[in-house]
Amino acid sequence: MCNRALLVMDMQRDFIGEDARMPVDPGQTPGLLEHVNALVDDFAQEGSDILYVMNEFSPYDLIGNVFRQQASVAGSAGAELDARVRLAGSLRFAKRRGSAFSNSALAGYLAAAGISELVITGVFAEGCVYRTAKEALRRGFLVTVPHQAVGGRNERTRGRALAKLRRIGAHVVDQLS
Repeated sequence: MCNRALLVMDMQRDFIGEDARMPVDPGQTPGLLEHVNALVDDFAQEGSDILYVMNEFSPYDLIGNVFRQQASVAGSAGAELDARVRLAGSLRFAKRRGSAFSNSALAGYLAAAGISELVITGVFAEGCVYRTAKEALRRGFLVTVPHQAVGGRNERTRGRALAKLRRIGAHVVDQLS
């Protein structure tokens, strides 16, 4: 049996909140929250790991923060997990780059826990979700992306990202079996 973990990527106020600085498509947010929360419940019930990966950009990265519209600066309210996201456990990994693997503690944790499959949810499909899935595949993980549990800047970019994920070997699914 495969030991799997749920990655909840960047479900932070600055990306999905009502006053988000760098929002996903607002029309996607209700369904995104519903599906991510359902997966959190399922994984918690089965006793599988749930890992929250959060952007925490340095306040000293002036140019990057301008580009990101000051979104998710470490210590800011916008960098906090959105209150509508279910929190199950305390496994959190901060990152400053697109891939969750930019935080080496994540890879160490996954190896120590014997995780071989990652179910990746969250935002942005065309950014952090894609980069994390690509790196996970490169590292030999089985990667599953429930398409209704990822959000994007708009439907077009989300759809393109999901198609790219399929092409590189991720399992893009309607729901987990």
